[in-house]
Amino acid sequence: MTNTLSSLLIWARKVLEASPYGNASEARPILAWAAGMSVSQTLLQEETSLSEQQTETFRQAVQARGEGKPLARILGEKEFYSLPFGLNEATLVPRPDSECLIDELLSRFQDSSPKFLCDIGTGSGCLGLTLLHHWTEAHGLLIDISLEALSQARENTKALRLSDRTRFAQGDLGEGLPPATFDVMISNPPYISQTEYEGLDLEVKDYDPKQALIAEHQGLACYERLLPQMAKALKPGGVGIVEIGWKQALAVSDFAKAAGFSEITVGQDGGGRDRFVSFCL
Repeated sequence: MTNTLSSLLIWARKVLEASPYGNASEARPILAWAAGMSVSQTLLQEETSLSEQQTETFRQAVQARGEGKPLARILGEKEFYSLPFGLNEATLVPRPDSECLIDELLSRFQDSSPKFLCDIGTGSGCLGLTLLHHWTEAHGLLIDISLEALSQARENTKALRLSDRTRFAQGDLGEGLPPATFDVMISNPPYISQTEYEGLDLEVKDYDPKQALIAEHQGLACYERLLPQMAKALKPGGVGIVEIGWKQALAVSDFAKAAGFSEITVGQDGGGRDRFVSFCL
């Protein structure tokens, strides 16, 4: 087999079609990544040959995808809300299910921009940075317990040209935040129980950071701590929103009520499952 783009694509599609994980449509994005091209360039240059090193990189990536490595982990980035976010081993892969949190907050502030937001457990920064991208007058504080995750969030902030409006802090959830500071607080904390974790797909279990997934007390431990912290750090009239597991709406709503929040709302993702709880102070 030659190492032209067209011949490599034929080989890769066969490998991915035979895999329980990948699919043939992923061959071209992997090829573009290995070749250092855009996807559109590969369409126009299918008779171009890759170097031996590029060819080997491509082959290894296709084999890895066929064995279950997520496409986003191979490419090193994932699109979220039409924005690109780089990834490392300490960050979750952003998922479309989380975009409904952004929809909810943008709909609440159609006629105004919050001044100061906080993203707790920021990971890649996808939630906080997406909001800052849309709220052009807002400033944000991005918090994570992992320095490696914060390093990736910083890189994404630079790539999105948001560095002048973004600060970072290492922290355990919302511990130590100044009182009555934020107009908006958003968080996607760990919320999967150990039992649920054992049943997750290989693409999550083997590649997403366990620390960002699992919480004690049937996945509710972080909310028990986080909601009172958010109640202290939000300004009067501020809005908070947290992502939840689809069976956790009642318990998290109770935590929000106990923390003193009102206007507690449960929202669904595109698949119709409960995905967030929002609340006001």
